[in-house]
Amino acid sequence: MKSGIYGSKYFIAISAFVLLVFTGIATVLRGKFNARTEQISKDIGSQTFQLKSLALREEFNSILKGLYTAEELAIQTRGIASTDQILPGLTKLLTGGAAIGDAWYVEIKDRDTLVKSIDKATQGIKPAHPDLRAWVLTQARNKKSKDPNGSLVRIAGSLHWIEPSAYHFQGSGTIFFGIDINLTDLQKHLWNVNEKGRATATIIDSSGYYISNPEEELVGTRVPDSLMRLSGEVRLADSLSSYETIYSSFLQVPVIRYYTPFRVGSMNWTMVVDTPLFVVIEDTQAIERYAMLIFVASALIILLLIALAQAKWQKEFMLRQEAEMTKQRLSLEKQALMLTTERQKTENALLQLDKLKEKVDPHFLFNSLTSVNALIEEKPELAKSFVVKLSRVYRYVLDPPESGLAKLSQEMRFATEYFFLLQIRFGSSLLPLATEIRDEHQNALLPFMSIQILLENAVKHNIVSKASPLHIRIESLDNGIMVTNNLQLRQDQRASGKHGLKYLQKTFAFFGVSGFQYELTGDTFVCFLPFINSKDIPTP
Repeated sequence: MKSGIYGSKYFIAISAFVLLVFTGIATVLRGKFNARTEQISKDIGSQTFQLKSLALREEFNSILKGLYTAEELAIQTRGIASTDQILPGLTKLLTGGAAIGDAWYVEIKDRDTLVKSIDKATQGIKPAHPDLRAWVLTQARNKKSKDPNGSLVRIAGSLHWIEPSAYHFQGSGTIFFGIDINLTDLQKHLWNVNEKGRATATIIDSSGYYISNPEEELVGTRVPDSLMRLSGEVRLADSLSSYETIYSSFLQVPVIRYYTPFRVGSMNWTMVVDTPLFVVIEDTQAIERYAMLIFVASALIILLLIALAQAKWQKEFMLRQEAEMTKQRLSLEKQALMLTTERQKTENALLQLDKLKEKVDPHFLFNSLTSVNALIEEKPELAKSFVVKLSRVYRYVLDPPESGLAKLSQEMRFATEYFFLLQIRFGSSLLPLATEIRDEHQNALLPFMSIQILLENAVKHNIVSKASPLHIRIESLDNGIMVTNNLQLRQDQRASGKHGLKYLQKTFAFFGVSGFQYELTGDTFVCFLPFINSKDIPTP
């Protein structure tokens, strides 16, 4: 007697069910995990963006602090002290910031205009660069405004940020001063601002030029049109800032990109901050792996307990079986008298049982599990549908009707679920199932799993490839179902015992229904399944 627990089809079915349940739960949890991971990434990204934004704003405020203080000094000493008297104090204030390069001032008195630069290193006065001098003179001679704006000026080939003070009158003359910051030197300084942060920041002016960029060679160059959109998909709580998830070519990882207005002095810029997603994702993926290991371990423990329980049950069953043997021998004569009347019914039941055993065959299950395993990573939603349909197929197979008959609507639903599993396995090599069923035939009766038998035979005995795809058609006629498929027999198949067709033939004979037939017509296989009338069902 075969006693191997792991050879038991009952154990295999239970194992498959447990694995499917755990796989379904794991798939659902993974989806929840991914959604939560994305939300956590966005939350942490927003916090990182806020910290980075705050650090840069503080740094730029410190850059302008000396300018504002110098402006207050000029206002307080206006009419009291001369330019020569306040110049040392202005020099110290204007060049005091770490990111500031040189400073400058211009004194306008009567028709004379004097433009000088203040050297940050020596604190001394030097001639202004011609490019700077040209811009300063243009601003100083502008009589329409007493509150000039800053500007970006190219000086000796480099882009400089020139930020002026307001005009300040001293007697009959005017003093006008400001700071001169080389944006390349500014970028080197900003590398040390919040250097431990995980975000990278880019600042863009309204004309579309980089004020700051982690790639130093891009400072002062034109911004690509793709970044100039400055339109994130989602707005933040301040309604001014927005963000979107993109791939950063600089960081070489997915990032959340934030856009926010950035006003510095008289300049209206835009700050773009990229925060990487991988930090949170790596942590949550580690947790996810641990969760999957726990699920697998739990499934194996449950299967082991089932195996032990089945082994104990088999042992007890064998003991009871031996005790019943003597009693069964005494009832053989009585059973022999009943055998003739029950023979047809028993034969039909055995045929159904054999068919059910074929459907629970581990090869079909293993092929299905291989297919769903390939889908889990590439097409998770399709994998979910696959698992649901596989469970429906097994539920239908393992719960046959007592009469051995099923409604056409039930058989078609089961055949559709089964055909879906075959399509996942064979892909485009198996063309979509063509069906044409009349509404008045939905409740007609057919042998249990009869349509599925024909679908399985078509796939089993014919070539199924992209070069020679298999096409199956099911249609209802006046008194039965016609199933056809194109004939392209495999050359390597073994001699068929035609067990499925014999099962159908004997089933129709048992119910006394004629008309079942199958034939090869040219390059087509045709099989006709007549409907069984409810009055043909034997009374128990």
